Amino acid sequence: MFNGTNSDARAQKIYKNWLKHHEGSDKITGSKSADTRAALVEYFKEQGRLPPKRA
Repeated sequence: MFNGTNSDARAQKIYKNWLKHHEGSDKITGSKSADTRAALVEYFKEQGRLPPKRA
């Protein structure tokens, strides 16, 4: 499940980097909430790590 405001500093940095990376492409919808979500999902797919599972 994907949930939350995504307004913290880390999420905003990921979003701004995503905008720069996809500038001029059709990936940017113009909806900040939709684009933030896309940026975070892409970041997680490419770079995200889950913490180790607790015993």
